[in-house]
Amino acid sequence: MIYRIRNECLEVKIDSMGAEPKSMIAGGRELFFQNTGTVPGLKISPVLFPVIGNFPNDEYLVYGEPFPIMCHGFVSSSEFSVSLVKDDSILFKLCSDNKTLSFYPFDFDLSVLYTLNHNTLTTEFSVRNRSERTMPFAVGSHTAYALDFGVPPYYLRFEKFEHKSCYSVIGNDKLINEEKLMDGDMLELKEEFFISGAQTFSSLESKRVYLEDSTGKTGVCVDIGKFHYLTLWKRPKQPFICIEPWSCESAHYTKTRRLEEQKDIIMLPPGREYSLNYSITA
Repeated sequence: MIYRIRNECLEVKIDSMGAEPKSMIAGGRELFFQNTGTVPGLKISPVLFPVIGNFPNDEYLVYGEPFPIMCHGFVSSSEFSVSLVKDDSILFKLCSDNKTLSFYPFDFDLSVLYTLNHNTLTTEFSVRNRSERTMPFAVGSHTAYALDFGVPPYYLRFEKFEHKSCYSVIGNDKLINEEKLMDGDMLELKEEFFISGAQTFSSLESKRVYLEDSTGKTGVCVDIGKFHYLTLWKRPKQPFICIEPWSCESAHYTKTRRLEEQKDIIMLPPGREYSLNYSITA
């Protein structure tokens, strides 16, 4: 079911299937890429949980026990309940059941709260461990933003000057670092950077990034808050860019199939709750 929240600046539509935002409109302009079938399989803004990335053969180990798991987890195909609805906010909740236990052997509650404040949409993820053992998990988002708001080429402007010697890029970092485009605060979103897939930045000074066109016009600002990783991905020759806050490194880049050994995986003790949030400003 599609739900809508709105205020004087924004209108956001969210599907209870996956608690996935489908549309964000500001001043009559759609900020999210609307996939009309040109990019098969692309979701607009899926929630990533309890893994990020894909494990070999879609299988991983949890405390030594094998389980099937799809890329970015099972949440995008899970129906959430709605716990709270207001004009400018909505709370979705997913609780573990027999289906989730077949992929992920923990009892948990995952809540996703969407809140509007003027021209900003804030997304807060809250995870509660209802199991009797420590629960490893990752959480993140995979939002596709439309590249149709200005004059190409498009850029990502970082809040702070990023020294190449201080941050790292996982993925096709050779091209980015050879051209030294990130010894500064501007990264042109060139097609060739994404030929090999997603590019994941860690140890950035910046928490905010601005999607801009060649004239300096801003499409959106994404604030990743306390997320450790910022990932960029796009399909070549398609008018969108995914700007993704991730809590941990992608399973695709790690050498272990064990979930609890993933780099920066969150280890949540029994009975505890953990929250992270990020925001999108029009």
